[in-house]
Amino acid sequence: MQFYFARANYQSATIVILGIPFDRTSSFIPGARFAPLNIRIGAENIEDYSPYQKKSLVKKKIYDAGDFIPESFGEDYFQKVSEKLKSFILDGKKVIALGGEHTITIPCVKAYKEFYPNLTCIHLDAHSDMRDEYLGEKVCHATAARRISEIVGKENLFSLGIRSLTSDCRSAKNIYLFKVLEPLKVIKGIIKRRPCYLTLDCDVLDCGLFPAVSTPEPNGVSFNELIAAIKELTNFFLVGADIVEYNPLANSSLAYSSSVAVMVRELILALSSKSTKSGR
Repeated sequence: MQFYFARANYQSATIVILGIPFDRTSSFIPGARFAPLNIRIGAENIEDYSPYQKKSLVKKKIYDAGDFIPESFGEDYFQKVSEKLKSFILDGKKVIALGGEHTITIPCVKAYKEFYPNLTCIHLDAHSDMRDEYLGEKVCHATAARRISEIVGKENLFSLGIRSLTSDCRSAKNIYLFKVLEPLKVIKGIIKRRPCYLTLDCDVLDCGLFPAVSTPEPNGVSFNELIAAIKELTNFFLVGADIVEYNPLANSSLAYSSSVAVMVRELILALSSKSTKSGR
């Protein structure tokens, strides 16, 4: 199954959507590997027109590359993911990756870093994900942001909406608690026109509003604030993005898959906005 609005062939596409159904390290509620399929199903319930950005997907050149499922999930799995993304970026595409757990962001950022040496990363999440290791693993959903900071530099990672963190994160310069929209306006003055990658963990939303996640956390942002933040990203030089940690097994209602499909639509419009290009 493919997104109904992904009508372009690969050669003509400017946006590529890639599912990465991986959740091996999920430590609370597994099942995020089923997200890409469910998001595609949920997209059948949404319009191509965004009332938030007042634009339609109809004329956008979008290609659905399906799900990346290698022959084996061995130690070189993340290297294979990174190589897959690099092939898209080399062909001039902007990629939206659909997890899967937050660990999939690491190879995605690694791929983008090779093409954009001064890459910055905006991280929307309930959790700081800054542990050095968790349950004996250095690469897992709870260490994702720590590994990303080692790729782009800790000064180039900006974490927003955080409300679950270890005590040693309290003094971190680029961690913004509880909000996502207001901090973005501050970060814009810091990043300026440097290339930016967005990783959007669905648990940044309040779990009372959006319980279909692997690690729910209360007191999150509203859907309206999240969409407003995505719209604000049209003022950045946005080069790629992912959406992670939506978990259909945590709550099977298709209302949540449709909600994530709306996020996908808004991100496609943000990525394809003229203002997201380096020269405006």
